[in-house]
Amino acid sequence: LGPMELRGEARALGEIGGGCSAPDHPAVLSRGARAAQLSGIADVRAALTALALLLGEAGIALVSVACDTGEDGLYWQCIEAMDAADESLDRVHGLLRRLGERERERDGPYGGIRGPAPSAAGP
Repeated sequence: LGPMELRGEARALGEIGGGCSAPDHPAVLSRGARAAQLSGIADVRAALTALALLLGEAGIALVSVACDTGEDGLYWQCIEAMDAADESLDRVHGLLRRLGERERERDGPYGGIRGPAPSAAGP
């Protein structure tokens, strides 16, 4: 489930995606949100990094669709989805930053090593 202090922010991130209208695709309509289907994530940092990449790519794709469409309704759907993706990306970056701070606090000034390296301690 990830670090306790990041769970509220992660829930808020899920709510952003839930606020957008879902496409009328049968795979999307038949199941709940994909995030709700996950039972656990082994590597939170890797999952958030992959999500950030995916959100960036989705934003770029939405810009292309918005620019190429002649349909007013689709254009505004793309704009709303771009806003949601951008807000989600900001939240993911915030989660990654907080996760990094948490790891630095846990590891201390020497990183994963506890204390200075033996060669740095002198004879």
